[in-house]
Amino acid sequence: MTCGAVFVASAACSDPTGNESSDPARCEQTYEFGNYGCVRVVALLSVPDGPLSAHMKTHVRLRAMSGQDRWTETVLSEREIRMVTIQAQLMLAPLPHRVDTVSVWVVAQLRDLTQSSAPMVAIDSVRHLLRFAPVGALATVDTVSLQLKRP
Repeated sequence: MTCGAVFVASAACSDPTGNESSDPARCEQTYEFGNYGCVRVVALLSVPDGPLSAHMKTHVRLRAMSGQDRWTETVLSEREIRMVTIQAQLMLAPLPHRVDTVSVWVVAQLRDLTQSSAPMVAIDSVRHLLRFAPVGALATVDTVSLQLKRP
């Protein structure tokens, strides 16, 4: 089975039991260390007015509001400069009787790659509550809007 380029880093092409996955919208078991669910975050970015160089690159990440990150993340797509989709895989088992949620900062930066230090051109962040869907379920898809402003 061949994986689509968008999902190569985030989903297994097949599982070791021989059951082929046919729905890329579902949370896959990754099998390397195991995981407990996933969520997708679509970041819609408003960028500063004015011309943008072809060398501009967005950098969107999820950061724990407290404690350590309990997930791994993969950028699934970057459409133009205004939309980035990230998938986060929950790697630590949730505590008993707790919902699979994590409070995060969604941080977006616009960087100019023409310069060696890739200086930040614009930045924004927003608080968000991730709700992880269990392995095998349809992935939860959250949409957040960020207004990138010059520092």
